[in-house]
Amino acid sequence: MKVRELAKELGITIKELVDELKKLGISVSSGADKLTREQVEEYLNTKEDTGDVEEKAEMRVSGPKLKKVGREEKEKKFKKIEEKHIKEKRIEEKLKEEKREVKKDKRVEEAEKRLGIYNKPETKERVSKKKIEERKLEDKKVTTSTKTRRIAKIKRRRKLKKEEKEISKTRLKKMRAKEERVGKSVVVRGGLLLFELADLFKVEPEDLMDTYKKMTGETIDINSYLDRDIIEVLGEGFGYEIIYDEGEPVGRPPVVAMLGHVDHGKTTLLDAIRKTDYVSKEYGGITQHIGASVIDIKGKRIVFIDTPGHEAFTAMRARGAQITDIVVLVVAADDGVMPQTIEAYNHAKFAGVEIIVVINKIDKPGVNIEGVKRQLGELGLVPEEWGGDTLFSEVSALKGINIDDLLEKIILQAEMLELEGYPDKRTRGVVIESRLDKSMGPLATVIVVDGTLRVGDSVLVGDYTGKIRAMIEPLGERLTEALPGTPVEIIGLSGIPDPGDYLYGMDETLAKELSKILLDKKKKEEVASKRPSLDEWFELMKKGGPKELPLILKCDTFGTAEAIKKSIEQIKVGDYTANVLHWGVGSISESDVMLSLTSNAVIIGFNVGIEPKAKKEIEKENIDVRLYSVIYDVLDDIKDALTGLLEPEEREEMFGRAEVREVFSVSKLGAVAGCSVIEGKMVRGSNVRILRDEAVIYEGNLSSLKRFKDNVKEVQQGFECGIGVDGFNDYEVGDIIESFHIVREKRRRA
Repeated sequence: MKVRELAKELGITIKELVDELKKLGISVSSGADKLTREQVEEYLNTKEDTGDVEEKAEMRVSGPKLKKVGREEKEKKFKKIEEKHIKEKRIEEKLKEEKREVKKDKRVEEAEKRLGIYNKPETKERVSKKKIEERKLEDKKVTTSTKTRRIAKIKRRRKLKKEEKEISKTRLKKMRAKEERVGKSVVVRGGLLLFELADLFKVEPEDLMDTYKKMTGETIDINSYLDRDIIEVLGEGFGYEIIYDEGEPVGRPPVVAMLGHVDHGKTTLLDAIRKTDYVSKEYGGITQHIGASVIDIKGKRIVFIDTPGHEAFTAMRARGAQITDIVVLVVAADDGVMPQTIEAYNHAKFAGVEIIVVINKIDKPGVNIEGVKRQLGELGLVPEEWGGDTLFSEVSALKGINIDDLLEKIILQAEMLELEGYPDKRTRGVVIESRLDKSMGPLATVIVVDGTLRVGDSVLVGDYTGKIRAMIEPLGERLTEALPGTPVEIIGLSGIPDPGDYLYGMDETLAKELSKILLDKKKKEEVASKRPSLDEWFELMKKGGPKELPLILKCDTFGTAEAIKKSIEQIKVGDYTANVLHWGVGSISESDVMLSLTSNAVIIGFNVGIEPKAKKEIEKENIDVRLYSVIYDVLDDIKDALTGLLEPEEREEMFGRAEVREVFSVSKLGAVAGCSVIEGKMVRGSNVRILRDEAVIYEGNLSSLKRFKDNVKEVQQGFECGIGVDGFNDYEVGDIIESFHIVREKRRRA
């Protein structure tokens, strides 16, 4: 009998049985090797001598379920095996006996021939004609019978071939693959995507999805990441033994994100830690992109992610990525807890990461540090000295006070987390930033989570494929490989992934095949999920759609926001109402856009602008955003949306944005703003909006536009110009001037 048959009867794995047989000196290597009856008896006797049969109850795996086999059932199994071997022995002895009889008959015949007493069987018989006819008739019957059997056999073969052709090639492939894989094992280096596991098991991805749903009741997608437990369950269901080869873990550096309210000193603090001056390179002193830095403190490394507020942190979490180990919540001692401080804290708390509070700007005169701690305590961040469990650090980023204390607390927190990574596992990382470079193409900043990323590796990043042509670390040095916890910018992707997308090391052919499936699926979803505008909501409601109009409201002040929110909630037209899902103060941000994506809400902005990154997402996802400066216009449009009486609409189309760098006084014109165009273009005669600290302070007409001394119609991005606005002279360095025009479009009617 074969090794795998005995293992199946005993309810143990092939590997366990092979190991035990080797200990007894029986030479076997796989489940296909054969065992003699004596070898089986020797193994069973050994098991009985050691008391394993009577003292232990084994666990027998049957698909995803576990069945306990007790002593009585175990004895029945051994008895069954014994009876089977006795039966096989009897059959062997019977065959041997028959062979001996045949040999004996031959020996007797040869002896008779030698003695001359051998009588040949008569070949001719004297029979009557009647007998001859009877013999011929019998021969004919035999011949006819044989011929009929042959014809029937041929017909059966043809029928089977015809049935086999009718079976689809896919099903036939599955049937044959199932026969081939019985008793086989696969080696896995960490988690796999469902698409990869299907290729490894030689089955269709849909089969894995169906099996997993039957076993767990949960649904998974073609690019779902499967961990060790799920792979083992599916392996049992498909007849595979899973062998893991993940290597040994090594310590990795903590990944730290700095969150907090705008202008509370996040970048300045990170600059003090890096001891390099990046702040002056940032636009307006406020961070404009996501960056990663590696700091070495007494031989211990820390990876910092410098995020613009908490939008990038939120974006990664929204896509299921969890890369951050520790959040440093920065609070200015002179401002205390602000709206974005609360929002950042809630995001960190919901993500389940450790929080270290940094009270910055302690060098400013008249600051009330204890008051700030009380505010934070009300949120649930209680300092250790007050009996809480939150680490606090009081620093001055500008003067470099207590920076060492903060770093020591980060290292202490990291040691308590015992962070590890596996360099030999299958490569996996998370995208924290992506951009398009004119010369190098799509670029992505990735933090390696597991495995080792090398130049030349084939990868799948989000929906896109790539072959790593180069890797650049934060200080600009080129690397050939990146270990767990290392941030690198990679070159060689086919498209621009989103922050929070995962990177997987993958076979090039498989990666391209999966990428095509994902991109086709994404394209279909984009066509199918066109988001309704404010104009279209009433039609949806009339067709039995939602009875509520979901809104996101952003205003310039809390008082205005509360007043508009209260007024909106009082609007009711029949059974239809408006519901403000989220409201706040400040520009329309990526967080607002992401909430709109998940809720199909219309975004209402009152006396506020739109952040550049949010604007890109709005255009990409076709989200309806309305900007107002008069409260009654907001309420009237919402009423009209609910009653289906919207008049032809006016839509704002943006030309560009410019930043005031210098202010000049001209005798005839008054004040002129010396500007640099930072986005799009500035157009003479267009409408303009002037923003200061993200709030709209004036709207008017761009009456004067000059390049050097020449009047021009427009100035493109990257060039400097002089701007004059009708009726406005109070420019300040840092003001943003937005150039736009109003497009009037006829509203569609039912």
